[in-house]
Amino acid sequence: MLKNILSNETCAKCRMCCIFDKYDVWETPVITRELYTKISAERPDLKMVSRGNGGGYVFNMEDCWDEDRELYICPALDPDKGCTLGDCKPFDCRIWPYRVMDLGGTRVISIASVCPDLYKKPLNVLVEELDNGLGDIIFAEAAKNPAIVKPYEQGYPILKVRSELCSRKVRLAEVTRSDLPYLCELYNRAGIPDDLGAGKLDIDDWDEAFEQWREDGDEENYIVYYGSDPAGWVKLSGLESGDCGYISMLVIAPEYRGLGISRECIGLAEEIFIEKGINTAAMHISTSNTAAEKCCISCGYTLVSEDTPDDGNVMYIKEDLNENYRTLS
Repeated sequence: MLKNILSNETCAKCRMCCIFDKYDVWETPVITRELYTKISAERPDLKMVSRGNGGGYVFNMEDCWDEDRELYICPALDPDKGCTLGDCKPFDCRIWPYRVMDLGGTRVISIASVCPDLYKKPLNVLVEELDNGLGDIIFAEAAKNPAIVKPYEQGYPILKVRSELCSRKVRLAEVTRSDLPYLCELYNRAGIPDDLGAGKLDIDDWDEAFEQWREDGDEENYIVYYGSDPAGWVKLSGLESGDCGYISMLVIAPEYRGLGISRECIGLAEEIFIEKGINTAAMHISTSNTAAEKCCISCGYTLVSEDTPDDGNVMYIKEDLNENYRTLS
């Protein structure tokens, strides 16, 4: 991926990216679930461990400690042939020494200083490579697989910051299997298990749920995009009844709240209902969620009953969607 500025011959002689000391072992490349499945099938000798709820895996580096050199050696490195992963090489490895990191909620691309060949190149050369399309590729992969984003470490020169568009549009995209790591991370990070009184879900749980969604014509799930960035999750149900559609889940990532995205999502959900011939929409809202109730009311929804059931949820409803939509648009 970096052939314009870094030759294969140079990498073959160096191999610095394949070894780690005790201080930079956190740089171990992240392996996506899809790649994990492929590597496990082709190279069962390479042991990997889960990084937790983010959906990523890493090589089990504890088994790769070289006492003589006092270094962790990547288990996929052959002393004579170099990397043995071929097409299974993780994205982290393919862009190294570039790194995508999180700096106070903003994704940035930095460069590791331990790559002697690239680090001595002028900064304008390194930045130009990012501006020529590599930066977009890196940010897009980070949006798709947030597990590859590492916390920012002091000392890493920042070469590119994710551009914030002056006018960003909210859109919905139907969930695909590649979105599951993001959903897993969002679900657990946004505090949904606590709100629902449920346990956290791991990536295998999301795999199972995804298969159920594909067989259920009454339900559709969408990733919320704010510009090019994933910013939340919307679940719609009641789609086969033709009577009333439900916005049964609307979760906005904490860093994107307060931007009016929820209102936009409700409007987009109503458009989907209208397209399916459904003219009434409803939401169940916890009475403790004041912000959600205000949002519902501002979007034209009315409370069905003042009575609060045992579960603390009340229903808001909006009728005549088609007429209301034409009136408000």
